[in-house]
Amino acid sequence: MKTAMLLHPSIPLDLRVCGGLERTALEELARLNQRGHPTRLYAASVRGSHEQVAALRDTNWRSRIGQWPYYLRFLRAARGSDILHGHYTPALATLCPQRSLIHLQGLAVAEIPLYRYLHRRADRAHFACCARHIADKLANRYPRLPDSHIHVLYNAADVNLFRPAPDRLSDGLVHLDYHSLWEEPKGIFDLLQAVELLESKRQDFRLHLVGSALFEGAGPQQEADQRRVEEWAAKLQTVEIVGPLTHPQLAEHLRRMDIGVFPSNHEEPFGNAAVEIMASGLPVVAFDIGGPREIVVEGQTGFLVENKNVPKLAQALERLIENPQLRWEMGQKARKRVEQHFTWDRHVDKLLEIYEQMVRENRRHGRR
Repeated sequence: MKTAMLLHPSIPLDLRVCGGLERTALEELARLNQRGHPTRLYAASVRGSHEQVAALRDTNWRSRIGQWPYYLRFLRAARGSDILHGHYTPALATLCPQRSLIHLQGLAVAEIPLYRYLHRRADRAHFACCARHIADKLANRYPRLPDSHIHVLYNAADVNLFRPAPDRLSDGLVHLDYHSLWEEPKGIFDLLQAVELLESKRQDFRLHLVGSALFEGAGPQQEADQRRVEEWAAKLQTVEIVGPLTHPQLAEHLRRMDIGVFPSNHEEPFGNAAVEIMASGLPVVAFDIGGPREIVVEGQTGFLVENKNVPKLAQALERLIENPQLRWEMGQKARKRVEQHFTWDRHVDKLLEIYEQMVRENRRHGRR
């Protein structure tokens, strides 16, 4: 099968450091080509060079009308493709539904244009959702969509890159990882508050903050968040700022950690960071909301804490800090769970099943 993939025009693609959605698209691109399915990825802007990635000029994605030329350019570039696989691109369900798989990493960009008038057309498209709770919400929003066209396609981690350290020399401290965007919905300020509570009782741990609040197009709010994190961290003895890391650097960093924290306090669509932590053989502590509920097995691979309950978050972290045997046992189970459910090979196996279903339907109905 020949596939053309597309990112929403609001998403700049940096091939060196990228977020979960872009990472998913790049992993799919690599593995589909490795399996003999010619695939290209298109984005509105690309930083770096990749022979299977191309940029398409975006006119104005913020405009309901101005976004259409971007999609029409994609359709021209994708001529001859069997599958049009769009990440956060529901417009494809209106333009070319029979060949389109709309991949949703959440419902922030899930409105199908003109669905009220063209639902019989758009209902022929297929939808891949990164978690069960996203699939359920999509079905509730668009009850006419056939159940057989809504698929759960979990994100994954590279289990060869993210792997447990064979052995790690202890420096007498327990090291905690946070790697995500530094913003309130990701729970970084809840985490800093929890660490402040812990530090008042003990100082035998270190929290390592990977990432930043800043990104291309960041504004005053992101700059304020960056200052707030840096100033708060400077007041604490147990917090170290690491900053942004590339994907290989992140994997190496996690092999030096003992515990991972993913305190997202909004309804996180999935939670790639939690899977990367678990793939590295570490227990993860997360709030009990959204995607982490489908990733973390409470009391087995980590702890799920009542959302935004900072004292409970501190207690869960302290329990793991105090108990190295528990950390090891949970880390072993966490790694096994990722190997069983959240590898890119499994992800692409499921993706190809969806592609094949789409091709069969098109052949059966004489569509191209």
